[in-house]
Amino acid sequence: MRSVRITIALAGLAAVAAPLGAQSFWLPEGGKRSLSIESYRVHFADSLLNSAYTFATSAYFVTYNATVGPRLQIQAELPFAFGDIKSSFRGGNSGLGSEFTVSNPYLGIRATTGSNTSVEAGVRVPLTLGSHVLAGVTGFAADRDRLVTFTPDIASAQVLLNYTRRFTSGAFVGLRAGPVLTLGTNSSNDTDLLTRYAAKLGYRSTVFEASAGLSGMLPVTEMGNLASRTVHQARLNAGLRFKRVRPGLSVLIPLDGRAADFFDAAYGITLGIDF
Repeated sequence: MRSVRITIALAGLAAVAAPLGAQSFWLPEGGKRSLSIESYRVHFADSLLNSAYTFATSAYFVTYNATVGPRLQIQAELPFAFGDIKSSFRGGNSGLGSEFTVSNPYLGIRATTGSNTSVEAGVRVPLTLGSHVLAGVTGFAADRDRLVTFTPDIASAQVLLNYTRRFTSGAFVGLRAGPVLTLGTNSSNDTDLLTRYAAKLGYRSTVFEASAGLSGMLPVTEMGNLASRTVHQARLNAGLRFKRVRPGLSVLIPLDGRAADFFDAAYGITLGIDF
C-alpha cells in the first residue's frame, strides 16, 4: 500500500507543473568568468514521501557565465536531477527506484543596456526524458522558476528585462520581467506564451549578502481559471562573499495552492566560483 500511495502522490505533483523558463535571478554576481552550482532538496507535505526518498534525492543546476565584451555575457546552464526511493518503500513496484536525468539545458546571452538595466535572451533544448518520473518530480518541486527545465518534449525561448538599483547603505532592489515562449516538440506541437516576473529586496556588504523576494508566471495564451494556472514562489537567500568563492543557502516556498498541497519548501545549497 505504501508504494501505491507514493505513486499516486508523485502523479499528483507532476500534474501541478506548468511550463516556465528560467535563469537564476537570485545568486550574487560573479566575475568575468564564473561557475555556480546549486543543489535543492525538496521537503514534501506528505510525510511518507519525505521518509521514502533518500537524502541524495535533489535537483542540481550548474551554470557558467563568461564575459565576452564590454557589455555582453554568455550564459550556459546544465540541469540534472536524481530521484531515489528506499528499497523498503518500493513494495515490489518496479516503477519505483533510482533515476538520474539530464534535463533541458539553457544557452543565452546577457547584455548590459544601462547602469541599472540589462536584457537576457536564450533558449532551452528539450532533452528531458518523460519516463524519468522520480527525477522529474524532484526537479519540478525544487524551483518553481525552472519548471520548464524538467518538462519533457518542450523547447522554450525567453527575453527578460532586469533592473537592479544599489544604494550606498548596501541595500538593493531588483526587478525582472519578460515573455517566455514554449513549443511542444511531440506530435501535439502546442505553443504557449507566458509572462514571468520577479522582485527582490536585499543587503550586500563586502563579505555578506542576503535577499528576499517573490517570483512567478502568468499564462497569456492558456484558457481557464487564472488562479489555477498561475505559479508563485517566495525565496530567501543568504551567503558569504570571499575573493573568488561565494557559498550560500536558499529557502524556496511555493505560494500557489496546488503546489503547496504537495510540498512545503525546497532547501538549497549554492556555491559560486570565479576563475
